Amino acid sequence: NSAASAMNEMESTVEEVARRAQDTRGAVDSTSELTGKVQKRVAETIVNIRQQAEQVNKASAVTDELQKYGQNIDGIVDAIRTIAEQTNLLA
Repeated sequence: NSAASAMNEMESTVEEVARRAQDTRGAVDSTSELTGKVQKRVAETIVNIRQQAEQVNKASAVTDELQKYGQNIDGIVDAIRTIAEQTNLLA
């Protein structure tokens, strides 16, 4: 009786260990799948950040060009003012 009882208890313990091992395997598989998805998202995010940085750099270059054009226009306006003042002095 006692040997049969011990065998039943051992069998139950082995079954419980097997169930827990299966549960653990399922959790590991799920974690692995989620890790893969996260890695993919991180890679996509890095690509997007690089693209945005490139766009910011291009926008900065355009802004610099516009600033140069603005300075040139200021120079032209100053020259026109000077000519206008001289013309007014002659009149």
